[in-house]
Amino acid sequence: MNKSFTLFLLLSSMVLWLGNETGAFPENTGAPGDLTCGRAPCHNIPNNIGTSIVSITVDSLGTQYFADSTHKIKVQITDPLTMKNGFEILALDEMNQNVGQWILTVPNKTQIKSGISFPQRKYVTHKASGNMQSEWQISWKAPSVSAGKVTFYAAILSSNNDDTNQNDKVYTTKKEVIFSAQSATNDFANRISFQVYPNPISESVNLFLATAQNLALKIQIVDISGHIVFNENWQIQSGQNAKMLDLKALPKGVFTIQLIENQNIVSKKIIKN
Repeated sequence: MNKSFTLFLLLSSMVLWLGNETGAFPENTGAPGDLTCGRAPCHNIPNNIGTSIVSITVDSLGTQYFADSTHKIKVQITDPLTMKNGFEILALDEMNQNVGQWILTVPNKTQIKSGISFPQRKYVTHKASGNMQSEWQISWKAPSVSAGKVTFYAAILSSNNDDTNQNDKVYTTKKEVIFSAQSATNDFANRISFQVYPNPISESVNLFLATAQNLALKIQIVDISGHIVFNENWQIQSGQNAKMLDLKALPKGVFTIQLIENQNIVSKKIIKN
C-alpha cells in the first residue's frame, strides 16, 4: 500500500477517535463563522442527511430568558440505530458574540472549550464518558442585562461506532430565545431571598434565608469556567434558616453560589480571598 495513503488513513482514524473520545473540536456547531465535524479531515460527511430528530430545549419548552437567571438546556438526538453520539453547543447574541455563562451540571460527561479563531466563544461538548447517550444536559446563566435575542447553535453526531465515517451522520439545529423583563422565578426569588456573609470570604461563608418555610434546597457553588466546585443539600425545617459552609478547600477567585429548588434557581456572586 502507498505510504502516503497509509499515513492519510492513520491520521483520519486519529481524528475520528479524538472527535469521539475527547469531545468535538471547538467551532464545530454550524453557528455563523463555525464549521461542523462533518468537514474534512474530521468525519468528512455532509450535514443533515438522515432521519434522526435533533433538538435544543430551554427550560423544557421555554422561549424566553430572564436577566441574571440560570436556565436548563438539553441537547437531544432521537435515532434508534445510533451506537455512539457526540454534541457541541454555543450561545450567541444578535452580533454573533458569545453571551452568558455555561454551567456544567454533569461535569464528568461534559466539558467547556474555548474557540480558536474565536477565542471569546465558549463551547460545551461531551467527554469520553458522555458519548454513549442520546441527550446531554447543561445550564446557561443569562447576562445581568438584556442581550436581545439569543441563539443556541448545536451540532450532533450520530455514529455506529465502527471507527470509520461510514454511516455516520452530522446534524445541526438552533434554538432562539428572547429577553423577558418579568422573570418566571420572581416568586421563588422573593420566597427564599437569601444573604451571604462575609463577602469576600476567607475560610467559611454563612447563608441566611428570610423564610420560616420548610424547604428542600440544593446548594451549589460554580467557578467562572462553569464547573461545580461545591454541592450540598440543605433541608430547612422549623425555621432553621441559617447555615455555615466550610470553604477552606476552595481556591481564591470569583464564584457563583446557587440555591436550587426543582427547576428554580437564585444566585449570588462571592469572592474567596
